[in-house]
Amino acid sequence: MDDVLSDAEGAAGVKVVRSDEHYGGLPGLDLTFELYRDITRLPDEIEGLPIRTELALDRGLSACYNSGDFDPVPGGVVIEPVEGDHFGTACCRVFDGGDRRLLTAAHLWDACGESPKGEPLYQNERRIGEVDSFHPGYDVAVVDPDTQVHLADTIKLEDARRLPMSGYVTEWGVLLFLSEGRSVFNMGVSSGLTQGRLSAAYIEEGWRHCVDFDGHGVEAEYRNVEGDSGGPVFYRHDGSAYLVATQQMWLNRLGTDCGEENIMGEQGRGAAAHYLHENLGLTFSS
Repeated sequence: MDDVLSDAEGAAGVKVVRSDEHYGGLPGLDLTFELYRDITRLPDEIEGLPIRTELALDRGLSACYNSGDFDPVPGGVVIEPVEGDHFGTACCRVFDGGDRRLLTAAHLWDACGESPKGEPLYQNERRIGEVDSFHPGYDVAVVDPDTQVHLADTIKLEDARRLPMSGYVTEWGVLLFLSEGRSVFNMGVSSGLTQGRLSAAYIEEGWRHCVDFDGHGVEAEYRNVEGDSGGPVFYRHDGSAYLVATQQMWLNRLGTDCGEENIMGEQGRGAAAHYLHENLGLTFSS
């Protein structure tokens, strides 16, 4: 499959989506290939599998929510990779080899251009830590908090409510959510708390971009705006949050939100939390 698509002009990526066909009472899953507008024709099937196509999404990168100082620092609040320059959203506290860390998006530091390891992270001009490890292909950065900084095991919503982070959605759970069209949530400091159904999984698009998700990207249909990058995409169950992915900015239309100049997208993507657990050893609950 890679041999066919990597050299095909206009081929952007591949993902698994919900099918119109039903099996055992549930919708099945199909392969869909994302294409740019100026494309060459792809075959009707690859390795015996019929394919569907759709236009690829265009990439995009003032905090309106959770823009204060927080101690301890929860997920869903503002962070600044460069002091006073631009901002993103903290995903959540994670454990890396037993050490408490803060997870967010690697592209906040332009990780595809050069290594951000050791680069500082701020919150309203207060230094809260530095990048301990980063993975540009998954678009995640793991931040080591400074000694005096504490991390909360919660995600802060738009108001005073906080949800405890109790784990992650498994690979089987992602497929079940996709088949059932189940809704997930995203908390970003520009868009606030938004909701939409899971729309694709197993996304691979490394032929044109640094971020390829290694075939384990997930996509959901929720509003997102510049500044939401790095925030948690999660499922709510019994008053707790279970991480699905970290938000990466994606756009398929232009609009505005959280101020007149921000660009708004209708879908978001990120590397699946279960894949971050399996490949990076990150855990999401104490």
